[in-house]
Amino acid sequence: TLDAQARYAAGVREILGNWLNERPQREEYLIVDKGKVVSRAYTEGDATKGHSEKK
Repeated sequence: TLDAQARYAAGVREILGNWLNERPQREEYLIVDKGKVVSRAYTEGDATKGHSEKK
């Protein structure tokens, strides 16, 4: 909906404004903090271990 799009845009604007002005982000917006996963919606996994073969 247009209301949802407006909320999404406002959140992005807030996050970018905080980053540009070196202000801390709201905890509920954080996924990773200081190299650790802090969001309950995400887990540390190894599903994408990367490419280990050398050429």
